[in-house]
Amino acid sequence: MNFAFILDTNFLAYQILKRKMYHESKEITEIKKKLFLDNEPEFKKILGEEEFDFAVYVANNKEVKKLVDELISTNKFNCVYRHYNNFSKEVVAIKILNGSIKEDEELIVIKNNLWYKYMDAYKSIFNIEFSSFSNFMLDNDVKKIIQELKKTEEFKKMYVESNTYLVNIKKCWDENQRMVNEFLKRILRIDINIKLKVYISHPNTYTGYSFDNDKIAWGHYRGIEDVNYNIAYLVHEALHCLLPFSKDESDLECNIKHSIIELISDYELYSLLKGKSTLQEGHLYLREYKEFIYHYWLRYIGLNDYQISERIKNDFVNTLNNTSDVSFMNVYQFINFCVREYKKNLNKSANKKK
Repeated sequence: MNFAFILDTNFLAYQILKRKMYHESKEITEIKKKLFLDNEPEFKKILGEEEFDFAVYVANNKEVKKLVDELISTNKFNCVYRHYNNFSKEVVAIKILNGSIKEDEELIVIKNNLWYKYMDAYKSIFNIEFSSFSNFMLDNDVKKIIQELKKTEEFKKMYVESNTYLVNIKKCWDENQRMVNEFLKRILRIDINIKLKVYISHPNTYTGYSFDNDKIAWGHYRGIEDVNYNIAYLVHEALHCLLPFSKDESDLECNIKHSIIELISDYELYSLLKGKSTLQEGHLYLREYKEFIYHYWLRYIGLNDYQISERIKNDFVNTLNNTSDVSFMNVYQFINFCVREYKKNLNKSANKKK
């Protein structure tokens, strides 16, 4: 696993505009307020309150363009468009195709015909990431506001601070890369030869997510004082790229997978880097799942009975002893195993209530 660290001015400006920052300065608050007042409809696109224009996206995808153009050419579309003409025709067409606009029988027939004629292109409509930075930068309104912010002295100051943050993260990653990769090989037991681009944001934007399958957005104030925090959570987002959620997975399956990602990075790796237990790190809504998986996890990573006993004491966890041998599994097999066991537990609980 390798990271290429990038400080992109457009991405940095986008994150500053989109988020209410931790310790946001009065200066940047005033700049954002003025930009909003001067460009309210355009700024709302960045905040996710209005659709942005997919004309460029459509133009760059031939099959999607055929699908959208055919829909736009129908009389029915023209009837619908009268009520939404504050948007471009491409945006309204995509709204129709993805079900955002209420259907009647005539529209359902048209959509069904288009589905069988352009099935792959139609499916890609559902995969458009409305929060993806690369898509936002296709929108001229968004680009205009970003350029205005970049001209300010406050932005230039934040760029310098972000660059210092990047240098410190890169130094820490270079020092720990070999150890982290050996740790991941031992824990995951699958191929981890992936290269990811990390778009660094100002730490006060406290942002962290993966996008476009091979990119990570990262910047968190906790990473200023604790540089290991950055490493643990960069690995967390990298694992989302390596073990992506599937459309076919249920919420339960996604939560189990996410919990195991947290056990790998937020707990096991971060504890290793920090020198003490970090089991309580992570999303609160996953805590129940992690508590269920915990005793399987200790077996999965190959601890013996004495080591498990010590780990449980150090983590202040009350847990049942589990004898299932899962140490031979890879991470895919372990995820599936935990899903099955969790479902069994749900069924047992349901039967007891009857």
